[in-house]
Amino acid sequence: MRTFRGGSSKKALAGLIRTVAEARDRKRNTILYWASCRAIERGAIDQIEDELIAAVVAPDFPESEARLWA
Repeated sequence: MRTFRGGSSKKALAGLIRTVAEARDRKRNTILYWASCRAIERGAIDQIEDELIAAVVAPDFPESEARLWA
């Protein structure tokens, strides 16, 4: 799993969203949880929660399930 060294800058938060968007199907839950934890640690989850959810939602991964992991 990637480490995340960024702060709460827009670029760093965009990196979290990009990491979730690029996650493979079988790793999606784990990556979403990881990214959410990093955002929480930086006090930025309120800023990017919806974008994290949007990055992971797919026909086989409904929003309701995504919200359980974010």
